[in-house]
Amino acid sequence: MDDVTESVWASSDSAIYASAVGLALEMARGGSRGSINFRKGPFVFKSDFQYIAERGAQISALLFLCFAGLFGFYTVKRSNLEAERERLQANLSVISEQVVGVKLRNPEQAVKALKSKPKNSYLGALPQRSAVWAYREVSKAVTLIRQTQMPVAPSEENKDDEGNPGATSLSDYNIEIQDFDLSDTKGLLTGQVNNVDAGELFLAKLKLMECFTDVTFEETDIVSFARHRGWRIFKINFKIDCSKKKKDGDSTNDQDKEEVSAEPSKAAKPGAVPPPQPNAGRFVQPPDPNSRPDRRRPGAVLPA
Repeated sequence: MDDVTESVWASSDSAIYASAVGLALEMARGGSRGSINFRKGPFVFKSDFQYIAERGAQISALLFLCFAGLFGFYTVKRSNLEAERERLQANLSVISEQVVGVKLRNPEQAVKALKSKPKNSYLGALPQRSAVWAYREVSKAVTLIRQTQMPVAPSEENKDDEGNPGATSLSDYNIEIQDFDLSDTKGLLTGQVNNVDAGELFLAKLKLMECFTDVTFEETDIVSFARHRGWRIFKINFKIDCSKKKKDGDSTNDQDKEEVSAEPSKAAKPGAVPPPQPNAGRFVQPPDPNSRPDRRRPGAVLPA
């Protein structure tokens, strides 16, 4: 029996049997699996924490690359959004200045300003007067000048009898517009008048018109040929500004009326020609074509 036992332990499989017996005894007494580790080499047992600890450098590098990529992506996206916001705010500033007259970069303030009641009238954002309107007003003034007639005192040879009545001769005003230019609010008129009085009367009429300001008259030359020989070439500069109200307009008209009513009290000398008046309202209105010409005795008072 002893010989058999010795031969068994001496065999190459003795280690396997010993391990099997030891494992059976360990299981029988209830030990943990980690107390006996039979795995060797690459199959040795390792915990999860140990696995992570061995590859910590690789995992850290991977996480760093992920965070760097996310940071770069959101940084570029944020810069693009900021550039777009700046562009929109610049456009909003331009549009708000055109609409409400104030540069606003905050969209909430812009919406509030658009919804609020404007302080000034909307007419302030519109053109005050068009070129067609200005040309029509100038045409009205030209028509009025042509219809206005300047009374001239009769000569001393006229006598007050039925055979040779003393008639008042009439000297007509005439004016022709050659060029009319209106750019924005500044205008230029060029034309010809048959005498100085017609030019002064036309200038006075323009000064009394609505929205015509800074009206200046300049006589440039005298026509020496063609059908208007002897006429005077003029140039008038003016501005269109309806915001300037003519102050003391009523008092000025009252003074003009008083001067007009006071002038007839002075008797005109026979043959004398009354001086031209600076105000268009002081000239006589065009006579009725159906009525007879006015006849006055020498020394009669002429209408202003």
